[in-house]
Amino acid sequence: MAAKCTTSQDAAPEVDAEDMLDPALLHHCAEKCAVSVDMIDGIYPANRLQTRLLQMTKEPGVLVEFLVIEVQGTRDISRIQAVFELMHDRNAILRTCFVEGPDQGSFQVVVAEPIAWAIGNDILAYMAKEKNTPFGFGKPFTRYGLINQNNQIYIVWTAHHSVQD
Repeated sequence: MAAKCTTSQDAAPEVDAEDMLDPALLHHCAEKCAVSVDMIDGIYPANRLQTRLLQMTKEPGVLVEFLVIEVQGTRDISRIQAVFELMHDRNAILRTCFVEGPDQGSFQVVVAEPIAWAIGNDILAYMAKEKNTPFGFGKPFTRYGLINQNNQIYIVWTAHHSVQD
């Protein structure tokens, strides 16, 4: 596993752990992410790098990464989805949305929500649509597509760069 290095410039602002449990902040984040309070697994201050990346995300397609996986062998789509659901459940960063704080700063909110699969049959059309769909505050910063084109199955993972650093 790689070590994570931060500089004093990129370190998250000092936040007391008790502040993360503040009911007002919890309710604010739940409202902004359009989920119930009990679906929030964690709230963390966005670090300065994430904040800068979020500020750069004014246009669709900016700081968007795609991973396209051509599925070989199995045609059991439910099995393929189950593998991705497990990965999604076990990695909090994949369940992250960002929220502007009620006073100042931004927060990374980890939500216990299953993958909302987008289904398609044209990989180029799907990716063009994804590139033009902006990532925004209160929305997941990763998206998943299941494409069945000409009897070939593809998984397309779309992510904003801020969840990759």
